Amino acid sequence: MKQTALAILAPAAAIVLAVLLQPLLITVLPNLQSHSIGMVSLDSHIEVVALLGLSFCAAYLIKRRETRRAVLIASILFPIAFLVLILASQPLIWSLHVAPGMNGVRIDLFLAAIAPLLGTVLAYVLPFYSRFERSRAAASVSHGGSR
Repeated sequence: MKQTALAILAPAAAIVLAVLLQPLLITVLPNLQSHSIGMVSLDSHIEVVALLGLSFCAAYLIKRRETRRAVLIASILFPIAFLVLILASQPLIWSLHVAPGMNGVRIDLFLAAIAPLLGTVLAYVLPFYSRFERSRAAASVSHGGSR
């Protein structure tokens, strides 16, 4: 039960931290908003990368500690809820007629909505940790078990 609660709260904490990063960046580096890529300020792009990265890290840590499939599935619940909440609350993403220059904002909103789910799924799908463990085991066997 404790592992399941941790698996649900870790991605939620990653999302909250990434979302709080943007106001912190604006406070510390106010000139960051004057720089833009695709009509979207640089701090918004950093937030999307933080959402992806922190969600990936949280899911990776859950994957390392927990092997039960039910716990791993439970950890995807909050990123899915975040995606649904953002998509439902932002009609700009779905509107067919957008003002000139708003496509960048629409793309950034969509990427911010999907980034936590994408980071979580990538951490579960990529088999890099198991390869690392196998290579460490093979190295210790080839060196006589001492390492």
